[in-house]
Amino acid sequence: MYPFATALTQEIDWAAAQKALNVYSTLNLNGRVHFPNGTYLIAEELVYIGTVASNVRITGDAVRASTIRFNGAAGAFNVLRVAGSSHTIIENITLDANARAKHCFYAENYDVPNPDVGLTGLSCYNVDFNYAVGIG
Repeated sequence: MYPFATALTQEIDWAAAQKALNVYSTLNLNGRVHFPNGTYLIAEELVYIGTVASNVRITGDAVRASTIRFNGAAGAFNVLRVAGSSHTIIENITLDANARAKHCFYAENYDVPNPDVGLTGLSCYNVDFNYAVGIG
């Protein structure tokens, strides 16, 4: 069901969320990946790789109501990474690095003209650096 999962240590929450992000990325769709009220455990970073035409919202029900908690190995880099997207909105969600990931959110754009990442109601916990932006 999730052909990109490569190990039994990968959380089912991660696999389901990554699958949803991959569908939007692969098919170049516009839409929303929604995390209903609850806590979602991930052992690897979630990655959304968009395109110039992409317009995706990653949302929760409310800050502290919808939480993505990283429980992978200490020293990981990100909880959520967005790359190459021209327009992404992240709203009403909590990212908990669980003192194991360096950033809760990382945005990088690969030569995308006028990149736009909107953060509304994003809360980060147990992390060294809340946000980071890379250009390259």
